[in-house]
Amino acid sequence: MLNALLNRVKHYTETHDKLIPLFLDTETTGLDFNAKIVEICVADLHGNIIINTLINPEIKIPLCASDIHCIKDKDVKKAPTFPEIIPILNELIKGRNVYIYNADYDIRLIRQSADDSYQFPEDTTFIDVLYPFAKLYGEWSDYFNDYKFQRLSTACRYFNIDTTEFGELHRAKADVLATIEVFKAMQALHEEKELAKYY
Repeated sequence: MLNALLNRVKHYTETHDKLIPLFLDTETTGLDFNAKIVEICVADLHGNIIINTLINPEIKIPLCASDIHCIKDKDVKKAPTFPEIIPILNELIKGRNVYIYNADYDIRLIRQSADDSYQFPEDTTFIDVLYPFAKLYGEWSDYFNDYKFQRLSTACRYFNIDTTEFGELHRAKADVLATIEVFKAMQALHEEKELAKYY
């Protein structure tokens, strides 16, 4: 399985321009600082799915997390661990712009799920789609003195994006495809200039 995934990534990087944006999403065991990734998907701007795999987090998946993404312990029992996926992920994202809806969260979970020594490729740039949409949506939070973050499902409703063909939201593939459509809609409104580079 890992060899097939690596070959797919190598074929993609050899046949596609590095200027084509990538989009990434993860599903996890939770939100805390001990949470781990249970699924990851990476696609490009054209909707080409490059990585889409369950991940064995090597810890139990809490019922509250399974209730959201429907991924259970039995589903990931034979899946690769995240440290096994890391070299393949690095091969794909090096030298590229990677867009994420709520980049802080996914970047943190990648770090939590990887080995302690893990470093992202130096020439990879992560760009958040969540904050510029929050600014566009315009709901102000006096408590945070900033725009209130909005769910991906809210962004899809705002742009009248039909997500039914993507599958269930809160799965990595569906969320990646939804993020791509939100990004395209924001591009159409010339909001892409507001996308904040994180790293």
